[in-house]
Amino acid sequence: MTKEEDQKGLQKKYLQLQLLKQYVTAMIEEKGKIETKIAESAVTMHAAESISNVQKGEEFWAPLGSDAYMLSDIVDVKNLLLNVGANVYVQKTIEEANELLQKRRKEYEEVNEKMGAEIAEMVRQIELLERQVQEMAKEIE
Repeated sequence: MTKEEDQKGLQKKYLQLQLLKQYVTAMIEEKGKIETKIAESAVTMHAAESISNVQKGEEFWAPLGSDAYMLSDIVDVKNLLLNVGANVYVQKTIEEANELLQKRRKEYEEVNEKMGAEIAEMVRQIELLERQVQEMAKEIE
């Protein structure tokens, strides 16, 4: 190969490396969002469980998230509204809501695990490409 062909090959590998790094960065951000959803699910399930122990009209400290609470009283201790997607809310019993939330949390955890494996594989590919780019650059010099 000529030096010019080698340089083009190096540029191509370097571009692949940069694109893969950008993709991994985006995947890590998405994985963080999923981890946030997992944590939010736990908070919501805890809040629903707390509400199920309260009597109608009784005051209690309602969790708002981020370790913030508000003194509240409950009119309906058996039902809550739950977002089922596309900003559509349906009334569910606390038991039904907990079942759905547990199902969602399991799905989030499965996706999170798969994304972790994909990220790990891409990091291995990045390391390989970095070595190839370094070797190609040395050969061109």
